[in-house]
Amino acid sequence: MIILHFDCVNSTQVVAKQLLLNGYREFVITADTQTEGRGRMNERSWISCNGNFHASFVLNIVNTATIVDNVLDIIHSFIFEKADIIATKKYPNDILINEKKIAGVIAEVIDEYVVIGIGLNILEAPIEKSTCLAEYSCICTNDDIIHYVLTNIR
Repeated sequence: MIILHFDCVNSTQVVAKQLLLNGYREFVITADTQTEGRGRMNERSWISCNGNFHASFVLNIVNTATIVDNVLDIIHSFIFEKADIIATKKYPNDILINEKKIAGVIAEVIDEYVVIGIGLNILEAPIEKSTCLAEYSCICTNDDIIHYVLTNIR
């Protein structure tokens, strides 16, 4: 699996879709920060702080109907396994700890590929109604998360 890392992008989703349309197949894009990170249906922005996880996975997955639920389950499990924290899933695409957002997932289907965007607050909680893993004495790397997602998504 190709993993491409950038210091700063407008959005990992935008970059991933551009690369997919230019012929790249099955890869992961990560960025230290995003200037235009976004949530579901382009309606909500995702504030991207350096040290948090911002990534898009481009995968050839047959069953795209439940992909957001599946990825939410994977991130939910990751948080529990790494930090021993009880998190809750908030329909349709968020994960909360004590009613504060820690993660979000979006997915877009392009032909036979799905572009899955994941944001997870690791070092910083960007807004008052959010939290991060560091607040629970848990630090992980982008590689930890990428490996966990790729191991569990297939």
